Amino acid sequence: MALLSDVALAIQLHAERKADDPEVTIIHRQGASNRRRTAYGELSNRQEWRRGRWIKDGGFGQVCLEECISGSGSSVGRVRAVKKLMKARSENYHHELNALALFSLGKYRDNFVQCFGWYATEQHIYLAMEYLPHGDLQQYLDTHLIEREARLVTIQVLEALEYMHERHFTHRDLKPGNILISTPGPNWWIKVADFGISKRTEEGLTSLRKAMGTQEFAAPEVILSDHKSAYTNAVDIWGTGMVALLMLVGMPNMNFKSILRFAVGMDKSLPDQKLITQEVTSDARAFLQALLRRDASDRPSAVECLNHSWL
Repeated sequence: MALLSDVALAIQLHAERKADDPEVTIIHRQGASNRRRTAYGELSNRQEWRRGRWIKDGGFGQVCLEECISGSGSSVGRVRAVKKLMKARSENYHHELNALALFSLGKYRDNFVQCFGWYATEQHIYLAMEYLPHGDLQQYLDTHLIEREARLVTIQVLEALEYMHERHFTHRDLKPGNILISTPGPNWWIKVADFGISKRTEEGLTSLRKAMGTQEFAAPEVILSDHKSAYTNAVDIWGTGMVALLMLVGMPNMNFKSILRFAVGMDKSLPDQKLITQEVTSDARAFLQALLRRDASDRPSAVECLNHSWL
């Protein structure tokens, strides 16, 4: 298991249940005499947060809302999302904590969902996260996006991946459900979320071997993985291509079976008839062809993608 980074340790919190109200968590910052300013104002040394409704229950954890009901500073009345992980089922939670802490630094605030701190019990890890009430990209894809909007979202996803890859992190589960909406269209502002299966590689070591992620958006080398063959940051490029394709055609028109047949080599070419029917530009189609190359070594890097003529 990976060790916690200094950045992750710096945002560790001390938490306890309020004696007369188990729905309230009392938070103390670990050994912090100085207050830390976040997007939610100051986090003072003592705050009380009341648990609200549960908003997500997935394979990598549960998420509930909490409201600050007591504490100095400007956080009273604010709402945050708290992710609950079972230690026994979350073998990679140290990876998630390290990634969350790193990409919650100020310079990454516009690109990633922020983590304001974490605390642990004997059985669980709790992550105090930024709450984005507009939900995730998946909720907006009952129909396709116009090409200008799909391009805007794609640029922001690639900018986030550029940051991740240059710091030697691979997301490994890029999909619409892990792209949260800070501002909905037409002037989209998105943030990349859920580092539950992200993986950090040592500098100079570019391969990963454990097959994880969501099947519909998984790269061919992940789908066909024997857990011995290596794969790289190129899995995130494939995921970006799948997200861009889905935005351009919409969920009702997305044929995941055809994509899977292409990914595993049963079909020779990427199906693009829906793109032609919906008059997607040739630049956009060329962009998708580049990102969705079956051979991982043929896919462009995030930086190269950002220099593509479509963007």
